[in-house]
Amino acid sequence: MSEPKMDIHIDDVNKWLKTFDADNALGLLTDILNNKIKIEELVDSVLLNKLGNINLANITRKNMYRSKK
Repeated sequence: MSEPKMDIHIDDVNKWLKTFDADNALGLLTDILNNKIKIEELVDSVLLNKLGNINLANITRKNMYRSKK
């Protein structure tokens, strides 16, 4: 049996941005478009923040950036 899917809403994204990257939303979008961010990690960070687990959301946010080769 699969787990129920938790949707991300615009309010969740706004809350995440206010918590971590409020002044850098365009930079974040640019990094996404340039494939510098692991989308799965970004989603996990937003969902963890939505659930109130700020510390783990922050760790996941830091891990979402692809390492430079």
